[in-house]
Amino acid sequence: MTTPAHPPAAVSPSLTYPRKKRVPRWILGIVAIVLLAFMGKCGYAFYQGHLLANKFVGDFHQKLNNAQFEQVYEASDQDFRTAGKHDELVKFLALVHSKLGNATAESFRNIQMNANMNGTFMVAEYDTTFERGAAVETFTIRKTDGSWKLYGYHVQSNALLTN
Repeated sequence: MTTPAHPPAAVSPSLTYPRKKRVPRWILGIVAIVLLAFMGKCGYAFYQGHLLANKFVGDFHQKLNNAQFEQVYEASDQDFRTAGKHDELVKFLALVHSKLGNATAESFRNIQMNANMNGTFMVAEYDTTFERGAAVETFTIRKTDGSWKLYGYHVQSNALLTN
């Protein structure tokens, strides 16, 4: 058996890793406060969007129930009006009303908000009860000149498939 020529050297203090610097607790506190304020502001914006969508959908259903399809068209966003022909849109709304009947209740499902180069958009989804069936309605609303206008409308219902 051989013994090593040099015994293992003891670890010297100069070879230890430098001590990690700790972030002061006051900085963590400031970051936490800023994050909470940001989350509160986002939550408030979604709450306000939800209230706005409820009012908008209520007004839409009132016009739909009263067969005021022309008023829906006139109050919609300019891009919505140019996307489809006037007569086709009015006929579509009349078809929805004749097949489903009056909207009797709506229940909020979901909301998404988006701001981009084309404007500020809100997409609100509702479960809606009509006289002749249930439907899922999706409203896309765009902020134009300080007011919110209908940018897109999609309705999905099995009752639309029947004669």
